[in-house]
Amino acid sequence: AYKENRDYEKALVQLTKVSGMNEGKQDAEVHANIGFVIMKSNKNDDAITALGKALEMHPDEELKEKIKEDLASIYFDKGRKAYDNNKFEDAMTFFKQAQFYSPQDIKIENAIKKAEKSVKNQ
Repeated sequence: AYKENRDYEKALVQLTKVSGMNEGKQDAEVHANIGFVIMKSNKNDDAITALGKALEMHPDEELKEKIKEDLASIYFDKGRKAYDNNKFEDAMTFFKQAQFYSPQDIKIENAIKKAEKSVKNQ
């Protein structure tokens, strides 16, 4: 309900409570939702941590793909920001991390090529 209303702070509080109630039980879906909420709050490094934790919990295939898609998106955005700030090597690293989670994405492949070219032209 909170995600639909974009009230991410309240959603995070509720998800954290659920996470605490499930101590000892690892719930990939709860951690994935925490990562999603954090991601929407533009706290990408924290989102990467939460989503990575969700992946470690061996989620079902559908959730696993969603988590990987979100991770690819975060790393791609980090790469784009680095590229825009002329930090081409950092951009290339982030784009390659994005590609790890989404190996078939042509947009990511093109971004890597562009960053590699920019590194060579420095």
